[in-house]
Formats: sequence, C-alpha cells, structure tokens
Amino acid sequence: MEKPFLSFTTLTTIAVEAGRSQIIVSVLQSGSLIHLQLVQTKPRLCEIGRNQDETQTLIKEQQQLLEKLKRHEPEVLAVVEKRRAGQMVERKRNGKEEDVYKAMEASLSEGWSVLLHLLQRRLEVLKFASEFYCCSVEFAESIDRLENVQIEPDDNRLAEVQLTYDSMRRGKSSVTFTLKAVPSNMVCLWV
Repeated sequence: MEKPFLSFTTLTTIAVEAGRSQIIVSVLQSGSLIHLQLVQTKPRLCEIGRNQDETQTLIKEQQQLLEKLKRHEPEVLAVVEKRRAGQMVERKRNGKEEDVYKAMEASLSEGWSVLLHLLQRRLEVLKFASEFYCCSVEFAESIDRLENVQIEPDDNRLAEVQLTYDSMRRGKSSVTFTLKAVPSNMVCLWV
C-alpha cells in the first residue's frame, strides 16, 4: 500500500554555527502533526576527526553548538503556542483541539530533548575519540623508545633492561616491559 503524500509547512528553522561546524533544525507541521527535523549537520554526526587536534577542535565546536542551540529552546517550544493563538482568532476551540495542542507541545518538547541528548552523546563520543588518539600517541612513543634500546650481550651474562610505561588509563595501573638479551643474541620481550 502506498503512503499518502503529506505536505509540511515549516514553522521555524534554526541554524547555529561554531567554527566550521553547523546545525540546522526545522519545526514542521502537517495538519495536527508537529515534526522536529535535523536538517543538516556539518561535519556529519559520525565524524570524529583524523587526529587529536581535529578531534579537540570538534569537541570545542560541538560544545559551542550545544550552548547556542539550547538558547533557542524557548523559541522552538513557543511555536505551538503561536499556532494556538492564531487558531483562537479564527474560531473558538473546543476541548479536543486543546488536547491536540497539548499533545503537539509534548511531542515537540520530547523531540527537542531527544535532539539535545543526541548531540550530547556525540560530544561524549568525540571525547572518547580524543582520549583514544592521546593514548595511541603515548603508545607509539613508548614503542619508539623500546625500539631505540640496544642491548649488547656480554658473553654468557644476561643484560636486563626494564622500561615502565604508564598506563593510558589515568594512572590506575602500569605495564612493565622487560627486555632480556640472551647469549644467542636474541632479544625477548616479557610483559
């Protein structure tokens, strides 16, 4: 069965920018339905940056976008009230119409909350990505230090070198790498 085509009227559109990031949100109406639509995001919601610097920039911009968007909440939620006031002039409302407007307000309020929650979750993902990039840089630097260690075996004695790498989990634990040079000029790594 084919769905009927619904025509929507845009009640309001909000665009906020921070740096190179942008969010556009529209409140649409079709009959008694109110619809909150996330029209566009730059960068896309799933983009996390290619490195630590890009991710830090995205975090700052996402925080600014959220702050700016939250300032528009009264404007968005007032859209239904404006429509209600306009309809009141045209005709007297009965109890059913009042219930419809209350449902529209509740639906719009819930949609707005979901949108803000989605954007807050994106901010959390960006922070996790930033932490990942930071940890990967620390790990790469530690591996570089390990590769630069040269062990020269002294006859049949074992030379032991220990390197401690502070854990990437905020100092909760540490990992100790032990390199041992064995007489056969082999280097073994114990963790």
